[in-house]
Amino acid sequence: MGEKLAFDSLKEKFSNELGIDYFNITWVNETAESGLPYDIILVFMDKTRGTKEEIFVEVKSSSKKEKNFFRISFNEWKLAERLQNNYWLFHILGVNLNAPNLSLNDIEFRIIRNPYESWKDGRLKMILSEN
Repeated sequence: MGEKLAFDSLKEKFSNELGIDYFNITWVNETAESGLPYDIILVFMDKTRGTKEEIFVEVKSSSKKEKNFFRISFNEWKLAERLQNNYWLFHILGVNLNAPNLSLNDIEFRIIRNPYESWKDGRLKMILSEN
């Protein structure tokens, strides 16, 4: 549910802002869980320069809006460290799967661009726990 909301939200945002010729989006888990340390790939194209930039997005969902923390795997964190500006966390708060009529007004979206740098700068905190 969270990945679909993130995919739809990002697709609408960047398709409207940039147009289909300059933006592409792929939901890597659309048909089955891939096991990759990201869920969505965004590709921004600059046709005048002949360049493209890929952004890898990991989606995290929380059922309550007040829950401002989430689990991140070792592989996700290592990829965030390696890709830096090309790795985003998309945190969706208020995803209540039991709600009969879930609307976008009930949900809050947060995009954390370059979470590794945010952690190094102290803008993002990490909590360790044992299983």
